[in-house]
Amino acid sequence: MDPIVEYLQINESETFPVFRNLWDFFAAKGNKTIFVGIGTGPSPLVELHFSESLGCKLHIFEEEEENCKKWKETQDILKTRKTNDSTSDFAKPAQKKWVLPQNIVIHPSMPTFSSLKSIVSSLGENERIDILKLECSTAKTAEVLYSVLHNGYRPGILLIHWETSPDSTLETTLLAGHMQNIGYGLVTKNKNNYLYYFTDKNLYEMCSWEVSEVANPLVAKILESVEMKTSEKE
Repeated sequence: MDPIVEYLQINESETFPVFRNLWDFFAAKGNKTIFVGIGTGPSPLVELHFSESLGCKLHIFEEEEENCKKWKETQDILKTRKTNDSTSDFAKPAQKKWVLPQNIVIHPSMPTFSSLKSIVSSLGENERIDILKLECSTAKTAEVLYSVLHNGYRPGILLIHWETSPDSTLETTLLAGHMQNIGYGLVTKNKNNYLYYFTDKNLYEMCSWEVSEVANPLVAKILESVEMKTSEKE
């Protein structure tokens, strides 16, 4: 058993990796932790895992009416602790979770590149995102992530369901590469469900972007470091 990560079963064939001991990461913030979820996956288990562990609110941004109904159904089950024959497969896992119904806050819209900053400002006294989960199209994932990074937010934990794998298209490759270069280390993944953690190691700061003598200053700097270490061993 992995002592750091557990895999939540979100449907018959998929799991989503999450950290086991969230209190180790967010003890100082506790129920003031800011969780933002964009879009809806096949199960609310991942989101409920964070709220159950930390007591924090789940800010769910979802523009599809059917998905908003699923989240409201989840709230109802958390209130009554009961399911019936008509309960959706999405909402059933909520019966076994201890989360306050009012901690699920449904926002019936999606943030845009320009609106995200004002949205985050409205979520709490301190303008930040601690945990970000993205379960949406590639285009929306890119729009939200670029806006998050552009506005200076650095969520400690990032959970992404990639519509297509990061290596499959130029758009996803550029986005995933940029994330890792600015400090988001990939912890683990299952299929297209990825868990990242912010390390605060920005590779772009390793070099100067004002030099013209090399094709890529970052690559040149890395090669220089490798050569230095090699020569030291010799």
